[in-house]
Amino acid sequence: MGGTIAAWVAAVEPIAYGPLGLRPWDLDRLTPREFGAMSSAVENEDWRRHELAGWIVMHVLNHLPRRRRASPVTLDKLLGAHYTAWRLRREQARGGARYGEES
Repeated sequence: MGGTIAAWVAAVEPIAYGPLGLRPWDLDRLTPREFGAMSSAVENEDWRRHELAGWIVMHVLNHLPRRRRASPVTLDKLLGAHYTAWRLRREQARGGARYGEES
């Protein structure tokens, strides 16, 4: 993210004061790396909630009679490209391990 510190603060304020629940003096004390780690944690938690809800919906839909569905419903189909990208980043961070596997 190029630009000035003021531009960086303006860009991160909606995340800091919204999902992270920081106060202005909390944001002033964080380094960009610390803020990035905190926002990544919130993003991961959000995607885990979407993944759990999608998992439930996927199993319900896959047990319904197939009328118009040519193939089984998957999490990637339900949650889209952003979920797939997040899942792949998570797997790469784990060294390729998936869903509880040890790397």
